[in-house]
Amino acid sequence: MASIPDLIRTFQSGGLSHEELFARIDRTLAADHASARQLADMLSEENTRVPLPPGVYEEVLRRIERRGATQFEEGGEETRMETGPAGAPFMSSPPASSPSSPSSSPASAEGAGQALPAGEPAKGVGDTLNGRFVLEECLGVGGMGTVYKALDLRKLEASDRRPYIAIKVLNVQFRGHPKSLIALQREARKAQTLAHRNIVTVYDFDRDGSVVYLTMEYLQGKSLNRILRAPDFTGMPYAKALPIITGMARALSYAHERGFVHCDFKPANVFITDSGEVKVIDFGIARVFQQPADDADPTVFDPGTLGGMTPAYASPEMFEHREPDPRDDIYALACVTYELLTGRHPYERLSANQARSGGLKLQRPKLLARGQWRALRAALSFDRATRTPTVARFLADLGAARGGMPPLARVGAAALAGVLVAGGLGYFAWRMRGADTRPPPEQAAAGAP
Repeated sequence: MASIPDLIRTFQSGGLSHEELFARIDRTLAADHASARQLADMLSEENTRVPLPPGVYEEVLRRIERRGATQFEEGGEETRMETGPAGAPFMSSPPASSPSSPSSSPASAEGAGQALPAGEPAKGVGDTLNGRFVLEECLGVGGMGTVYKALDLRKLEASDRRPYIAIKVLNVQFRGHPKSLIALQREARKAQTLAHRNIVTVYDFDRDGSVVYLTMEYLQGKSLNRILRAPDFTGMPYAKALPIITGMARALSYAHERGFVHCDFKPANVFITDSGEVKVIDFGIARVFQQPADDADPTVFDPGTLGGMTPAYASPEMFEHREPDPRDDIYALACVTYELLTGRHPYERLSANQARSGGLKLQRPKLLARGQWRALRAALSFDRATRTPTVARFLADLGAARGGMPPLARVGAAALAGVLVAGGLGYFAWRMRGADTRPPPEQAAAGAP
């Protein structure tokens, strides 16, 4: 069966009509096991090579979004969603969040708890939101929305050297859900708390008609998921992986200290910038495990009711719908760490429940010392009670707290230090023996010319 790029090229050459293209796209989507993000990337690349006619790109992207929101493989990379009582899909996770601005207040006030109109056409590449943000390129598709690179006309007018931002637009099939506006508004609130160099910065929350969106910093680089899924990737050396592990851990630790659990941590939600900085995105379904005394929002709206999680990285307790806990994120962090070091998922991309019932045993990575392997194995425990309790403890046990020096390097450094100490003692003894053979100061002075 023809791929998405093949169909688009055939259409571009006049070999397919609009109706034939859409019909064959639907058949391909039904048979293709690629993720929605991968399919959207293919579409974006073809549209960049030869732009599709107005409306065609948006229609194909809409079909990819619909497929991505309804098809989830057990143990797959996509965020899984549950359905509501009437069969309406609940939303899953959007990327990270942002401080609310004056422009976001009216939207949150008039839209909270109300269904948004679903009759308007979807926004896509070439469209403008609120007369300000021009959507220029699709960066990816998630369970809840599509992320675009956008030109901020106001920044451009002000001669800002960085006029581009990223915008997450709520998917067509979710924008009419009564909780959609609440979800993004709460997410924007979280960003005010989660301001950290390893967490993506989100600027605003707003809507244009029925289109609800978040604006956030535009990052240049690629997701960790792309790095791990590269055909030739077989794992990173410890020293090279450590800065990534540390960046991810610091972001999660910061969130945990403020009472938030990510709840959908995975490689696709980790971004590595061109400068090598680690950014964690998508705190959209993070749930409060320690409710602040002055914040009653969780009793009004609980993101956990949206049912979003990624099976391959979800702890067993998440499948049991237990209260969120930092150790859920620690399990996911350990899965990603194992994958980063070995190129393989610790449980062959099976969910924790499947791996446990199937009796799968963890394989020790060769590059880890015994202590480091014990640390990683403890964080991958299927039992929350025996799992590593904090991110800081995970880093310390893994050796990151000692400067991140790999085992062999630490042995070499210790040996070198021993040589230096021994050499220093030998030199000191030699000087002392030399001092004993020299004449007393008086004699030396008397014998001087």
